[in-house]
Amino acid sequence: MATNYLNDTFKTNIVINKVDLSFLGSIKLKEIEIKDHHLDSLINVRSLTTSIFSYKEILQNRLEFDDIYLEGVNFIIKTYEGDDDSAFSIFTDKFDDENEDDSPSDFLLTSTVIHLVSTNLIIYDENVIGEKAVTFKNIKGDIYNFKILGPNIYGNIKELNFVENHGIEVQDLTSDFTYTQEEMKLLNTVLKTETSNVLTDIIFYRNGYFNKQSTFSKKKFEYSIISSLIILIYHILEN
Repeated sequence: MATNYLNDTFKTNIVINKVDLSFLGSIKLKEIEIKDHHLDSLINVRSLTTSIFSYKEILQNRLEFDDIYLEGVNFIIKTYEGDDDSAFSIFTDKFDDENEDDSPSDFLLTSTVIHLVSTNLIIYDENVIGEKAVTFKNIKGDIYNFKILGPNIYGNIKELNFVENHGIEVQDLTSDFTYTQEEMKLLNTVLKTETSNVLTDIIFYRNGYFNKQSTFSKKKFEYSIISSLIILIYHILEN
């Protein structure tokens, strides 16, 4: 099974409890769990439905899918006490560890579009005393041209809507997303609430957050982006 190959090759911990295959090439996976390096839950998915372009390609580290339908997703990005990087960063870095030399990883996962329903995102850092978790609840929307190439992630986010932990309803988050070992980009970003509309390009570096006004070193960029977007929203609401 593909999960066995991934776990053996990249030292991940991915479990799929139920698989349903059809003669038409579609596949439905149920009760998926990806554990982090502390064996706590990083991602769990109630249901994933898709179709595979080529089973042969799976044997060559190429997981190429048509539409992927994800339902009931809980995504937990946690930075453990004493760790510099989040569990998610440590997980994605595993896909660049196969080659001992400097050659890039040949692992590839693609999807024409990912449809998200009933998705929750939780981000928190045990190294920050008194810091509350940032949450996005009931995420719904699409990610087009999704690609994981080695440790890098790409996708065109279209019209995500959700409720964040301050009770603000985001009606539309659209952005060209890139996540690498050096930086995370959200270009051509549109962020809309009932009373605000933000248009911006955002770049976060692995060791901190940077903009034209100031630099905050040693700040986890996964958390910084959420905080920064919230600050933008409040700025517009107050004005």
